[in-house]
Amino acid sequence: MKNIVFDFWGTLAYLIPGSDFGEEISRLIGLEKAGFHELVKKHWFKREISPEEFAQLLINETNSQANIKELAYWIKNPLKRARLYDDVCLSLNRLNQDNRLYLVSDTSTIGKDIIDRVGIREYFQQVILSCKNGITKAEGLYYKFFRDAKLDLEETIVIGDSPVLDYDIPIHLGARAILIHREGELREYPTIKSLEEIE
Repeated sequence: MKNIVFDFWGTLAYLIPGSDFGEEISRLIGLEKAGFHELVKKHWFKREISPEEFAQLLINETNSQANIKELAYWIKNPLKRARLYDDVCLSLNRLNQDNRLYLVSDTSTIGKDIIDRVGIREYFQQVILSCKNGITKAEGLYYKFFRDAKLDLEETIVIGDSPVLDYDIPIHLGARAILIHREGELREYPTIKSLEEIE
């Protein structure tokens, strides 16, 4: 029996096309998009706060005159656009028979709600989210999870879509890792195009 650790965004779930909510929020608070993403990583991914609380925090951080309700509307935008990839449920059901599955994600309270709504929580031994742990993958979320769960890392494989976060970090910690890249291979990394390829 292996431990299979999945990332969420870009691995199991995606957003259907629509307005760029990050761009809209950045415009409303008067920041470049990169600056908004820094605030997401600093606050939204590391705290269990509501969209309205995050909107207020953005206003405070940027001294903007943005409207909280309008900001919260865009912050909630992923709720109606999140979907699972077609191969997810069948693959998780199959892999859950002979392996222990875990989910580790850099995500917000909105991401937590989406994970509950899409109905996959039952497949996982544990769901580890940055917003509940106060730490992102880049800051040690995988390390904290591996340590706390006391997993045999030689029997642990991480499946994700970020070369740095979901491959380099787990490998450095002693686990195995494979990247999922549904559009094609990443030459420098072991890559799969579908969860159906996981044995």
